[in-house]
Amino acid sequence: MVHQLHEEQFRTFKEFLSCFMKAETVVNLTPKQAKVMILDDPELILKSKSCYVGAQAALILKNRSKNDSPVQIFLSQVKDAYIQCASQMQKTLPLNNRTLKSLAALDPALANDSQGVQLLKQLALDSFKHLLSESEKADVARELIKYSVDDSLHNFRSNVVEWWSKVSARKCYPILSNVAAAGLSFFHGPAVESSFNSLGDIVESKAASMVIGTYSAYPTVRYALKAEHTTALEYFNRKNAHSNKVIDRHLCVNMRLSAQRYRKVQLERRPKKAM
Repeated sequence: MVHQLHEEQFRTFKEFLSCFMKAETVVNLTPKQAKVMILDDPELILKSKSCYVGAQAALILKNRSKNDSPVQIFLSQVKDAYIQCASQMQKTLPLNNRTLKSLAALDPALANDSQGVQLLKQLALDSFKHLLSESEKADVARELIKYSVDDSLHNFRSNVVEWWSKVSARKCYPILSNVAAAGLSFFHGPAVESSFNSLGDIVESKAASMVIGTYSAYPTVRYALKAEHTTALEYFNRKNAHSNKVIDRHLCVNMRLSAQRYRKVQLERRPKKAM
């Protein structure tokens, strides 16, 4: 879940801050406060000798005088590095992202919680409003009222994906089900990283750009083959390439369409000749 990723990122940020900041400053920190806090405030940060430097460095420093110039320079550089790195994390991490926090409302545990209902309303009318028609936007509040007091949902309490699958199957909350499907469509992990890494195999110096549809087709095929526990050679295998026809005719159709789209894109990118 994306909201779990958000919580993990915030927890990691707090753990990093505790390496050079006072514990009482970090323990009750909220995402909103973390986004605007002054990281080099001398009232919040530890003394240089109290900053975390690792076991090996601490062992070396233990046998050295704290008044040694190299030791003081090292500890000062450690604190500066912590502050600069935390500042970069503060700028880039979605610590107070409204959409990510609203996604927590998809958790079954918040189905009958007033705060969870408000978050789900924000998710529908702010983050995914482009997916809803005007009439559906007007009906969001009505569905939420019914959803918040529906005791029958407790009969199939489970993980978030199974929960919304069963809620959607009942067809009592079509708008909320569509919102949940959009929210649960976000994914992350090694599969996403590998899809970007694979671009090096299909983007070359002669074709350094690619339309979204073409790139999207590539990971889609990869995931489909992975789900079938097979490879492209095994899936489209023919004993005799000359006599045996391709069973999956969609493959040939898609290849022809892909070639047509590619030629069309190339023609559109060519500079038009002056009249």
